[in-house]
Amino acid sequence: MAGTSRPSSSSNTPSGSQIMPQKLRAVLEKTEQEIKELHDIYTLKEREKHESQKSIEEKRATVRSINKDIRKEERKINLLEQEFPMLDEELRNKYTLVATIKEIYPEGP
Repeated sequence: MAGTSRPSSSSNTPSGSQIMPQKLRAVLEKTEQEIKELHDIYTLKEREKHESQKSIEEKRATVRSINKDIRKEERKINLLEQEFPMLDEELRNKYTLVATIKEIYPEGP
């Protein structure tokens, strides 16, 4: 055993003059083609993901804008609702005035 030596891994590396076996070349070419196809799918999916994220952000911006418009309209409604009691009181006073005048002058003008 002492006299036998194992070849080092560097002696197994092919030199430029060695030709790749046909089966290995076919496997390599098939694998490279699969890599290209997978890369194309990956790139397509990345693009779809980016477009979806962009669409989500656009929709969120639209929702924020709509929510802002809703809040504005709600404030207008609140202001109008605050006016109702005053208008209601004024209207009641006018009805009372008209009724009182009609009581005083039942025959009309």
